[in-house]
Amino acid sequence: MTQKSYGDEIIETLLWTVLIAVVAFLIILSLRLKGGALGLFLIVATVAFSVYWIRELRRGKAGGLEKKWGYEVIETDKEVLVIAEVPGPEDEVKVSLDGDRLEIRGGNDFFRKVRVKKVKGLIGFTYVNGILNVQLKKG
Repeated sequence: MTQKSYGDEIIETLLWTVLIAVVAFLIILSLRLKGGALGLFLIVATVAFSVYWIRELRRGKAGGLEKKWGYEVIETDKEVLVIAEVPGPEDEVKVSLDGDRLEIRGGNDFFRKVRVKKVKGLIGFTYVNGILNVQLKKG
């Protein structure tokens, strides 16, 4: 179960409020038109519009609009370098090696795993202005 942030709750509440307002407006409009084909068309259009935008907004929240995480793995003769974007602050950035998985932790509950092949151990890492540089001993 994922925890919603305060911003997500506001957006979801705003979405439902606007959706209810649009549906209510179109229902009132169709009643003023005394039903008929135009009123029926407006109700069908409202339902289709609502379903479309709810799907789009949920897709966006699920990661379609979320910024993709950037990282690169560079292999040399003696070491493997991992360069990644990681949110800070610096004192919350942690790196550990678990078998062939490099675990990266950062601020704001950031956690990612990167698979690294042919690695014996962690040499060290630096973190400057949101960029993490990890040196791994190649085995």
